[in-house]
Amino acid sequence: MTKKYILTEEQKKKYELKRKQRFKNFTAEEKKLIKFKKKEYTKKNKEKIKARRKVRMLDPEQRKKFKEAQKRSKKRAKERNPLVVIGDHIKDSARNRNIEAPHKPLEYRKWYEGQAKLCYFCGNNNDTIKDYLKKIGEKVGIQQSRLHIERLDSTRGYIFDNLTLACSICNTHKSDIISAEDFKEIAKRYIVPKIKKAIE
Repeated sequence: MTKKYILTEEQKKKYELKRKQRFKNFTAEEKKLIKFKKKEYTKKNKEKIKARRKVRMLDPEQRKKFKEAQKRSKKRAKERNPLVVIGDHIKDSARNRNIEAPHKPLEYRKWYEGQAKLCYFCGNNNDTIKDYLKKIGEKVGIQQSRLHIERLDSTRGYIFDNLTLACSICNTHKSDIISAEDFKEIAKRYIVPKIKKAIE
């Protein structure tokens, strides 16, 4: 039986860098083929991959690396398309706050895509909100990349008939002690004129 050669961390990094460089030099067609083969391999060897991952997850160092890689992957996906993480974000938020969220992440994303992209409270679209924030010298960050999903009745969960879209301003200022309809009146009376005046 041949002795297994164990790579040092430095060697692993070196090989990983070479692999990435080699992949960069491939043509679009070659990259497509590699991705297809990878998918096919994953389909055929699901159980083997699961078993290998289980063994790796027993090692705290490997577990830490896996979580960090997951975070990086989610961040890149969010930067490419802010809608990608909508469903996951709702499920995570609901789980942390013990709120009902019975639908699947993809169902929440589809619901979002089917909505008119206007804030339920102030009636503005996301671009108007970003323009306003820039005018008043506020930082426009990832929070303003899209409209937020807001619950109309804070005593109920993330159920489709209880959801609406809200801009980052209304979402930040609406309190659970104020009903959605009451806050809509407040937004029309105070928030809408202020935004309109600033961007005219």
